[in-house]
Amino acid sequence: MNLQSKFVSRDRIYKHIPIISIPTTAGTGSEVTPWATVWDTDEKQKYSLHLPDLWSDIAVIDPEITLSMPRGLTIQTGLDALSHSLESIWNKNSNPISTDYAVRAAKLIIKTLPKIADDLSNLELREQMMFAALNAGLAFSNTKTSVAHAMSYYISAQKNIPHGLACSFSLPDIVDTVIGQDKRIDSVLHEIFGDLSSRSLRTMFAQLNVSTKVQDYGFEKTDLTAFKESMMNNQRIGNSLVDHEELFKRIF
Repeated sequence: MNLQSKFVSRDRIYKHIPIISIPTTAGTGSEVTPWATVWDTDEKQKYSLHLPDLWSDIAVIDPEITLSMPRGLTIQTGLDALSHSLESIWNKNSNPISTDYAVRAAKLIIKTLPKIADDLSNLELREQMMFAALNAGLAFSNTKTSVAHAMSYYISAQKNIPHGLACSFSLPDIVDTVIGQDKRIDSVLHEIFGDLSSRSLRTMFAQLNVSTKVQDYGFEKTDLTAFKESMMNNQRIGNSLVDHEELFKRIF
């Protein structure tokens, strides 16, 4: 992995190698973002890299590559993309362009993911999910993620929950928390869901058999203090326009 475009050693200057990205899942959006992650499994920590050299020079999006993805991975990566899109909406860095990408992605994922979960070999659905994940990546490449991802790091590291589930199970509660806080956000969420509630989102999670209850991910009340401490210096939660304390009450 290239960490710097240029650094000086005693005898020469090194330059980065241009990146050609070919995603094998419909989820991370990393092919159109300047971020990468490093997980320290011994210390149970996740570290994010944000470097201009991590932008891809070329991104090749081929849905046929994703046909071999099993159901669980298809759902997890699809929910990661959904989180990317929604997190860019209740975000202090949002703008009209990122919002357009986010709305397009979220509407398509909610429509497509339950279908593809039961029809994994459908290339048309795979193409729609790849397009949705690409748009979600373009959305949060403008804004970064926010509170759902901030919470996910502790849950993935401490409870061994796959990232796509850890960053998405809280989305319905976040939607219910943020409604009424900001007219712009209300308008965007209404465009995505058709009303101002998390009903359609909860229906989708139920169709996918994915729980939206934190207790089902091994979380206990005794974890709450350490959980909150893990987010104190987390930049992602600083991007959020959600009332965090109200959200924590709703979730826990």
